[in-house]
Amino acid sequence: MDAMVAAGGRNRLVLPVQRVLAATLQRDRAYWDLYVPFRATPFVLDIVPRPELLRRAAEDRQAEMREAAPIPRTATAPLPRWSQIQEQVPRWKRR
Repeated sequence: MDAMVAAGGRNRLVLPVQRVLAATLQRDRAYWDLYVPFRATPFVLDIVPRPELLRRAAEDRQAEMREAAPIPRTATAPLPRWSQIQEQVPRWKRR
């Protein structure tokens, strides 16, 4: 998840930090299994946000993560036993 994704100029004060983190993200891209950039991020200087702002941010992030939630669940699901799937594999691919 990328909480530091550019937020339409709202977080210009932390732009240098965003650039450093973006370079790190690109370096580690080969190791990603899933990348979820948040579309809207709260203002970075809201260190102690109002309760309604915090609630809205949590609801927004949940909605954004809901789209990606099935991916890790599917990727980590147990595989069926070979005896259950071997008939589905073409003979020439079996060893």
